[in-house]
Amino acid sequence: MKVEGLVTIIVPCYNSEKFIATTLKSIEEQTYKNWECIIIDDGSKDGSSKIVKGFEERDKRFKYFFQKNQGSAAAKNAGIEKAKGDFIQFLDADDIILRDKLKICVDKLEELPEADIVYTEYCFYSQVSLSENKRMEDDGYFYQTLPVKIPSNDAVFSFISHWNIDFIIPINSYLFRRRVFEEIKFDDRFKSFAEDLYCWIMIGQRGFKFEYLGEVMAVYRQTQESSTTKETAIIDSKIAMTDYLIKDERFRKYQDEIRKVNHFFRQRLVMGKFMEKDFKKGIRILREELKYSTFKDMIKMGGWFSLMIFFKKETVVKMRQWIIKNTPIKWGGWSSFRLWTPPYKIKM
Repeated sequence: MKVEGLVTIIVPCYNSEKFIATTLKSIEEQTYKNWECIIIDDGSKDGSSKIVKGFEERDKRFKYFFQKNQGSAAAKNAGIEKAKGDFIQFLDADDIILRDKLKICVDKLEELPEADIVYTEYCFYSQVSLSENKRMEDDGYFYQTLPVKIPSNDAVFSFISHWNIDFIIPINSYLFRRRVFEEIKFDDRFKSFAEDLYCWIMIGQRGFKFEYLGEVMAVYRQTQESSTTKETAIIDSKIAMTDYLIKDERFRKYQDEIRKVNHFFRQRLVMGKFMEKDFKKGIRILREELKYSTFKDMIKMGGWFSLMIFFKKETVVKMRQWIIKNTPIKWGGWSSFRLWTPPYKIKM
């Protein structure tokens, strides 16, 4: 009889009482049964601990740990240190994985011993109304945008040059062999999602092998808050990451691409500052970036400046979503927008 390898699912948690029960329920419902779930509570001040402890009491595969607030990277690293599994799955505390996710991914890694990581397609779930600033009365909708598949055989080049332009892989899509994280950890110098991207770059640089699966196996929850906040913090962190990579000798052959991406992020920061109506800082950075900007770049930055004079960011985001969902007009990463139908009833 085949012995199934243990999967450790690591769930970093911070003030997640609203959705964490749904997240943990998606783990409970996995068709692959040999798992442990390590929940790292990164200093929550809400009712998250009570909810998680309820799961822990009825199923010993759930294991709850509390630490003072140190950030997402530290929480994930704490989970890695406590992991006993042959495989590692990360899951954000407001997202879910489909019930066959672990089974399909473990089977693929067992089939391909040369692969270190398998990653799947994912979709967004939105319950934000496109016409009013409130939740929809129905069950919301699922959709996809950018592809997930790494676009070239050079994973490092792809993560540096094409990330969030031609493809993107959320952390929930991956399943890793344990050996990946015996060499690499998340770097807490880079906050607001950049620690994930930096980790994927380092994994590629070490030569670990990625294997793609074309099925949607993870769902990323989009909320009103995730649509309209953290923009400049995320971009600042990516700028800090690329500034660091420029100085790293291991990435010398990618220097030209890293510098281009660094300027791309700085131009996005201009738009982010305009979105926050911080026009003074936005214009200052715009002046610095003009000599690195194409005409198309300048149109984008100028367009956001004009929009934000008249509208709030939340209004512009909702207008964009309505146009993309209800008309043939698509642009940028949204050109790949398509609705997705779940294979079974998914409770979000």
